[in-house]
Amino acid sequence: MDFFEHQDRARQKTGQLVVLFILGIIATLIVVNLVCFIGFWLFYSPPGTAVSVNPEQAPALLRGLLGDRTIEWQLRNGGLLSVWLAWWHSNLNWQISVGVVAAVLIGTGFRYLELAGGGRRVAEWAGAKPCDMTTTDPDRKQLINVCEEMAIAAGMPVPELYVMEQEQSINAFVAGYSPDEAVLVVTKGALEALNRDQLQGVIGHEYSHILNGDMRL
Repeated sequence: MDFFEHQDRARQKTGQLVVLFILGIIATLIVVNLVCFIGFWLFYSPPGTAVSVNPEQAPALLRGLLGDRTIEWQLRNGGLLSVWLAWWHSNLNWQISVGVVAAVLIGTGFRYLELAGGGRRVAEWAGAKPCDMTTTDPDRKQLINVCEEMAIAAGMPVPELYVMEQEQSINAFVAGYSPDEAVLVVTKGALEALNRDQLQGVIGHEYSHILNGDMRL
């Protein structure tokens, strides 16, 4: 699999995650409404209690399927259908659904505002610290030199550099909305374990993500 094929698959997975997110919201709506309906049935209208709903208030499709007599019997004897009709006409289902969607949108909005900080915020979430560009540490100086050289070769600005000081594994990632405000995060383990050529390979790979817009995936 070449790089661009891998990139296309990553974008497809992003689309799948969006679909799963929407399905998750729908499933949440169903579960919350079901739980609230059971509570409504048990406490507001216990089984066997007549419900004051006119049969003509039932949806036309339901009346066509069951007939008015069945619906009237359900209403007189407090059947499950009668409770559902009372629940439906109480508008509680709509109020609960609007509340759930509002909660999801508010939570999403807060997360969006948090991400408005761009790559810096993501780097901070990961526990990374800004790399001092005037450092005398040889590992960090090598990182800075490699990033500057490859940025010139790629014709792009040098991303802000962050180091995950507590992470001994070999890893790196980039984050941000655009190349102009991208940050590059490298683990301490990568700085200590990789030689210059190996580090160039890692940085080159991360630069390709910046140039191809993969940070948004």
